[in-house]
Amino acid sequence: MTPTIENWQTNPTEIGPIYPWVGLEIWMVIAAALFCLFFLAWKLKSESRHYDQMRQQLAAGMPDAKSRQHEELNDG
Repeated sequence: MTPTIENWQTNPTEIGPIYPWVGLEIWMVIAAALFCLFFLAWKLKSESRHYDQMRQQLAAGMPDAKSRQHEELNDG
């Protein structure tokens, strides 16, 4: 396979593949989709854990966190 096309009036099927890894497109899409799903699952789990830690720290700082949960603040 030559890296350039010297005659533009040839049949494209005779030239052959013009990019590397021909035939692996489906496997690459599957790999990208799996990577995306695993990343999203990891990110959701990580953020949930972080949120739970912050919630516990906030609850530890407030003595009546359960009873004051729905209390409105009076600003004025």
